[in-house]
Amino acid sequence: MTTGAPQIETFATKFGERAIACLGSGLLLLNYVGAISAALLTGGMFNTPLMVGAHAVLGACLVFQTWKLDQSEYTVDAIQGFYRFIWNLFYSVREKLLLSLSPSLPQWKATLRRSLG
Repeated sequence: MTTGAPQIETFATKFGERAIACLGSGLLLLNYVGAISAALLTGGMFNTPLMVGAHAVLGACLVFQTWKLDQSEYTVDAIQGFYRFIWNLFYSVREKLLLSLSPSLPQWKATLRRSLG
């Protein structure tokens, strides 16, 4: 019978915490760039100032938190704080606040119909 911690292979143990944190942050940042692009290119389908401004601020916060994690040299506390930030960022701020301030679904559908002619 073996003692000690189980040897579970994860992406972080295989590729390193820094690589996986940067990959995840980069993908989430691309999502923000896509949201900003969609707001700018759809012509009134979204509340453009809100979408652009909020996603730019959230993206900047993500970059800052990723930098802060890198500066901490990936301590356990820093990693836990970073992932807590990611979950809060995605669920609390983006999903609840932005969706509640964005145009309602009927308005969005009407705008889409007008855009498609």
